[in-house]
Order: sequence, then structure tokens, then C-alpha cells
Amino acid sequence: MIEYRTRRQDVTVWPDDDKAIQAVETFFEQVTPGNIPILEGGGLDFSDSDLSGMDFAGAEWTSAILDRTRTGMRGVVDESVDVGLDEPHIIDGEELQQWFRDHGAPEVTVVTKPAQTQRNT
Repeated sequence: MIEYRTRRQDVTVWPDDDKAIQAVETFFEQVTPGNIPILEGGGLDFSDSDLSGMDFAGAEWTSAILDRTRTGMRGVVDESVDVGLDEPHIIDGEELQQWFRDHGAPEVTVVTKPAQTQRNT
């Protein structure tokens, strides 16, 4: 059984992107006993980082770049994510769920938002 962590010293390889580093630092600053905050990772570049074993609970990964990211983490994703290597490759839904399984993060849950209905006025 994997023991998921929420401590800064448990990050194996930090992202190179300054904004992604700041988002992870802010996440750690907000962790308190019994409270795992939301990692605001939307639109940030986490390429080549190793976040395996981290518990990012309700992480916000909208348009985040996760190529070459070693995940092995858990959390919930409810938006599209860019997993491209050399060019954007944005996926969501079951395809994204499979991507997380294939990349060692089977405990990341991808939630599909219900389609909004249009109203005729």
C-alpha cells in the first residue's frame, strides 16, 4: 500500500517552472492537520518533475503540462490536462483516466462534469 504524503521534503524532483514551484510551495504552506488544500496547478508546467507519492487531493490541473512527469500520486481531476511531449496533447475523461493509470497514478480520479444544457430564449 502506498503512503501518500503532503510534506515538501517528500517531493523527489521539483518542477523546473518557477510558477509550478510556487504553486507546490503554496500548497505545502496551506497543509494543516486534517486539511489537504487544493494544489492550484492549472496552466502550469510540471514537466520532468517527480511528484510520486504525493497527495494533491483536489488538485486543479486544468491545462497543466504533465509531460514526462512521474506521478504515482492521488487526487481528483475534473478538467482537461496537457500531457504532450513536444506539442500540446490535451486529454480529458476516460482517456485522461487511462493516462494516469498508464503513468503509475491509478488512484487519481478523473471526474467528468455534466454537459450544460442550452436554454432557448
